[in-house]
Amino acid sequence: MADKWERLLQRRQQLQMEISRLEEDLRAIDRAIALVSSEPAPAAAPRAARAHGRRTGEGKPPIAEALRDLARASGGRIRIGEAARQLREMGISHAQHVENVVRETLRRSHEFRQVSRGVYELVETGGTPPQEEPAPAPVES
Repeated sequence: MADKWERLLQRRQQLQMEISRLEEDLRAIDRAIALVSSEPAPAAAPRAARAHGRRTGEGKPPIAEALRDLARASGGRIRIGEAARQLREMGISHAQHVENVVRETLRRSHEFRQVSRGVYELVETGGTPPQEEPAPAPVES
């Protein structure tokens, strides 16, 4: 009888943990819907091919796209720590060092420029990379 009781208690604990995980997933979905619903959704966009063989989570937007949406929702500026926290909450990234992933994504993207330490600003240039000034000509002696 005690054995059965212990098994029931273990099962109850497992179910409570599963409920907690599902509630977290629902909250993440609600936040993602709130972000996406601020912009009109395109009608049944075709699936994009993988870029460079990289895979994204099934049904999850790429991190760069999610960062762009987060920046637009926050007035065009985004902080690395805040973005990493929101990506975790939305279920887009579960990487241990997601801050590094966010930092590198923002640094390499032509859609963002660094404003100050840990703060990036969305550059609405239509996807063209910023033009760099040519290097000065060498001085001959």
